[in-house]
Amino acid sequence: MKKFSAYLVILFSCSIFSQEVHLHGNFTIRDFFINKDTTYYIEKRHVRISPESGKYGYFMGGYGLKIFDNPKKNEVITVSNELINTVCSVRFFNKSSNKEQEVFYYTEGRAVDALHIEQLGLIVLSLSDKKIIAIDYKNKPIFDVVLDVELKRIARRIAYRGDFLYYAVDSGEIYKHDLKSKHGKILFNTKSTVSDFHIFEKFLIYSTTDGNIVKQSLTTEKQERIKLTDNFVLNGLFIESKLILGTFDGSILVLNLETLKIEKELKIHKRSVLSLKNVDGEFYSSGIDKTIRKWKFN
Repeated sequence: MKKFSAYLVILFSCSIFSQEVHLHGNFTIRDFFINKDTTYYIEKRHVRISPESGKYGYFMGGYGLKIFDNPKKNEVITVSNELINTVCSVRFFNKSSNKEQEVFYYTEGRAVDALHIEQLGLIVLSLSDKKIIAIDYKNKPIFDVVLDVELKRIARRIAYRGDFLYYAVDSGEIYKHDLKSKHGKILFNTKSTVSDFHIFEKFLIYSTTDGNIVKQSLTTEKQERIKLTDNFVLNGLFIESKLILGTFDGSILVLNLETLKIEKELKIHKRSVLSLKNVDGEFYSSGIDKTIRKWKFN
């Protein structure tokens, strides 16, 4: 594993874009987080820690999907799919002892997507058996499944805003689910396979696997769209009035939410972007090309 500090500076669209390889791993880096000067990242069935400082990392049992920082409890939380086809796990590791503390197993399906709602003490899983569950871990090692939603299709993407859980299913519908009342409804039917979406107060931005990026009003029928050529969005990060979008071909798009125009297209990764983070105003991304890259634009 090597770390490079030299910057590449490129003149791009009349602005300065710079990037560096923050970390080079041995395998695809599925997800990561950065706490101060320490990077925790997923490689296959392990969490790696850089710089190592005597700690090589944690064994997750299965193949890692997501990793979350839980700083108030000094914990690392991972979501992985075990080697048994229908089993996934949520594991809690103590940063100080470098040991696994507790683990929750779900035995009826694999995790497709996951999110951590830290303020509620919840891990939410979208599952291959067409369910979404929310696990309350505040009293661990006792885990309480406080939400169990049965779906007609698998939900590939889930998100949280306010008191509501949002999810996009394979048939194209995006649902809004009240975590308090536990009632859900269809927010919008995209009639497409959604690869990523973001909810705002008055509109919805969603991306599809055929390359469309769509801005849909939530109060009227107004819709705007642009189409990517031989590419599609995998994930996104909201900052100020823009969406930073990671794509299948490894590029990063800077999308103006007001105009729905791509302001910049940055060639960051050689292959697909799997995770995006904003760490104290600096951007980081990981991908299939085995790197975590640090980058910025003016």
